[in-house]
Amino acid sequence: MPPVMFSVITKYHKGRHSLFLYNSEIFYAFTQDILRSLLFICFNYSIHFSFVIFIIINY
Repeated sequence: MPPVMFSVITKYHKGRHSLFLYNSEIFYAFTQDILRSLLFICFNYSIHFSFVIFIIINY
């Protein structure tokens, strides 16, 4: 195999690998955002729910 062909293949492989890393980083950030927003929604809901129970008990 000529060395030029080898360098083209390694460049192509590195490019694909970096694209995979880039996609996985985007996916990681996306899942982190989803988890953070779900936690935030659950936290707000629990505060609201406990506040409603507090009002009902004190009523």
